[in-house]
Amino acid sequence: MTTGTSKTASLRPTLGKLGPALVAGVAYLDPGNFASNLASGALFKFSLVWVVLLANAAAWFVQYLAAKLAIGTGESLTGLLSGQFKTRAARLTFWLQAEVVILATEIAEVIGGAVALNILFGLPLGAGAVITALISMVILTSQGKTRGFFTALIIALTVVTSAGIIAAVNFGLIDVSLLASGLVPRIQSQAALLVTLGMFGATVMPHAIYSHSAFVRDKFGRVTNPSARKSLLRITRIDVTLALGIAGFVNLCLLLIGATVFKTGANYTDPIYETFHRLYESVSPILAVMFALALLASGLASSAVGAYAGGEVMGSMINRQISPWIRRAITIVPAVGIMLFTTSPTSVLLLSQVLLSFGLPFALIPLVYLTSQKKLMAELVNRKRTVILGVLITAALIALNLKFLIDTLGALAG
Repeated sequence: MTTGTSKTASLRPTLGKLGPALVAGVAYLDPGNFASNLASGALFKFSLVWVVLLANAAAWFVQYLAAKLAIGTGESLTGLLSGQFKTRAARLTFWLQAEVVILATEIAEVIGGAVALNILFGLPLGAGAVITALISMVILTSQGKTRGFFTALIIALTVVTSAGIIAAVNFGLIDVSLLASGLVPRIQSQAALLVTLGMFGATVMPHAIYSHSAFVRDKFGRVTNPSARKSLLRITRIDVTLALGIAGFVNLCLLLIGATVFKTGANYTDPIYETFHRLYESVSPILAVMFALALLASGLASSAVGAYAGGEVMGSMINRQISPWIRRAITIVPAVGIMLFTTSPTSVLLLSQVLLSFGLPFALIPLVYLTSQKKLMAELVNRKRTVILGVLITAALIALNLKFLIDTLGALAG
């Protein structure tokens, strides 16, 4: 009995240090992921399962480096970069590109929430966008009062998202042999290549890197004791593994839903709407509602994290802060405008992933570079194999993003 109590007590300090990655990891469960994974499953069934797993592994590595940087320096990625830039023009340029990417992401997340409210309650998309933005603002405001509540709330929304997706998967329809064959990397068509590029390109998002390093800095501050830093790094591995494990599993479930509820060769106009209707009619109304609630939770949680990242970048780069309410209003206007004129909200979500391509090099390259600097990181500096892996992953992700961007723009132009 004493031993059991001792073990429980020893776990408490570790559990208390978990959270930053779980909050930042919500970015991997955003409405854009819903759209891309449902579409990939609907179009190519189980053949792109390997893409979800490989992309998630790359995301784990990148988010680990983001946390490692904050533990090693006591500062966020953008906080460090603001000191690296010698001129105000450089800081302003970095801020502008990051702001465009983050705002595009926030708009997409608001749209996802609006779609969920439209599905659940029949609300007009414009009204749903306003309600989603306001609720996410309340969630974000809670962070300023108590970080523990903010963390718990975001994690709770993640649980709702996960439960909704897992419940919506009709495992009885999954052919185990086909699922296993999807673990073998292969691309069988140009269309599959484009979807693969999109899935990889949307996996590592700049705002997730910015927000994660800021969350770790805010939670732990500057830690100077080498043994304490190494201990934090070990706990961070657990934190990142839990966060990306949940995100990866949920994204896999989204692909499985798309693969099971859409018949081979069937036409569809909007995968999110049609997934809900197919679940409702052919599987279970309860599971369909769970799916829609998961979409709503993902929009609310990821929107709050995106807004947090935007505030962090602005404060670090140009030393300015605007009211979170004003920032949210800036997001609402284009989101509502898009909702009033688009006939396929999900296509907007997919296109938002293209904009992420612009900002990815600005986050990935500095992240790998700074974590490889002995003067900054001391005993936590990247080992040679970590540097090599970081360079390879960075180069591959940037190349895939560029390819996806060029192909998408070419298709739109054509």
